Amino acid sequence: MTIYYANHAGLTITPWDFNFRFGRILDISSAGVTVEEGLMVSMSPPHVKAFFAMLKAQIEKYEEKYGQISEPPTAAVQVQEIGVS
Repeated sequence: MTIYYANHAGLTITPWDFNFRFGRILDISSAGVTVEEGLMVSMSPPHVKAFFAMLKAQIEKYEEKYGQISEPPTAAVQVQEIGVS
């Protein structure tokens, strides 16, 4: 199995699938965030919903054991809303 570290994620959706793009932030400046994208994972909507439920449950268990996960600084967050095409 290949392990890929990502500190950035993007998402596009269609009626048929969700496409998660993972990458590494190389630089943050006043001009924006420079990201090297390295991996894309595509899932069907039912699979994404099951994955989300599993991830939510694991985050809750993690926070019970280790404490609340803090949000990243706003300078490191790049948000882009992409509608269904």
